Amino acid sequence: MAYNNKKKKSFFAEQRESNTNPNFFNNMDSNLIRNNVKRIIRDISDDIIIPEDYIYFTNAKVLNACIQESYENFQSCQTLRHALTAYRTIILPNGMVTPDVDINQDYILTATELSKISAKENVWATAYKIFVDISRGADPKSTLIFITRFQKQIIKSL
Repeated sequence: MAYNNKKKKSFFAEQRESNTNPNFFNNMDSNLIRNNVKRIIRDISDDIIIPEDYIYFTNAKVLNACIQESYENFQSCQTLRHALTAYRTIILPNGMVTPDVDINQDYILTATELSKISAKENVWATAYKIFVDISRGADPKSTLIFITRFQKQIIKSL
């Protein structure tokens, strides 16, 4: 079996290679970009964004997709955190559960799940703030570096 020694390419590099039009992002479907925001964040975290990729973060269509997707994911994670917190601090201690619920087990499991969802919420909130800052004129290269500071495990779990 041959070993593939090619370096992984970013979403932007793959799109650039598959399109002959240098302004392809202006014509690209916003849903395709939104569906790849998690991939873009992983690419940033994996440090495979190359200098040619940073120009795409100045494209309004790309930035709007990144802002919308990161905000919606942030809101979703925040809502889940609120629900788990209420379940853990109000519902379980007051025994307001159906008879089939093991209160002790759920209490332990909610601690783990709260930790996971809080970490995801933090990544999405940071990504949202970064994309908004870029839309307001911040330098993408120096701003996106903050995503690389998150643990790879958290980024992969998005």
